[in-house]
Amino acid sequence: MKAQGELASSQVSSIQVQGENVFVSTPDKLFISSSAAKNWQNVFSFGLRGDSDEEGSDEFSVDDDADDALGQEAIKTSYVFMDNNDPERIYLSSPRGIFVSTDSGVSFLPVSSSGLSNTGIKNALAGFHNIYAATDEGLFVLAKDKESWQSIYEGITTLDTRFVEMDSLGRLWLATDKGIFR
Repeated sequence: MKAQGELASSQVSSIQVQGENVFVSTPDKLFISSSAAKNWQNVFSFGLRGDSDEEGSDEFSVDDDADDALGQEAIKTSYVFMDNNDPERIYLSSPRGIFVSTDSGVSFLPVSSSGLSNTGIKNALAGFHNIYAATDEGLFVLAKDKESWQSIYEGITTLDTRFVEMDSLGRLWLATDKGIFR
């Protein structure tokens, strides 16, 4: 069964299933549906001020200076990921940073970007009370009780980190432009 409506022809960036809910991110929106996937609701949009005509959408607006500095193209990516320790907590990453919902996707707030030298996050994960972000300037970690990101460089011979995953032992696996690191 193919999704109907706006998702029928959208480029999908990521999918996460949590209980009965399915979250789908596109380059500029986040949708939610029950596992039956008959109806999709747009719960978050990345867009410039005034771009969205959709009711009920938590559109992220930016100021005019940020519009000029980042440009329209910088908005067009997103990745949804879950916190396995907290089923109500859902994260959405983008070039504008990471956003978190603590109410199963009803509303989203920005996560601190202090110390994160590049908010163009390619992939991220939440695990063992930390958030990890893969960027083209390396891997960064934000402890959930901290306000500032820290870069993690030990043993990595490249900064272009494309994907981060954690195994059941809590070890990080990185996909980079120079191979796999653990």
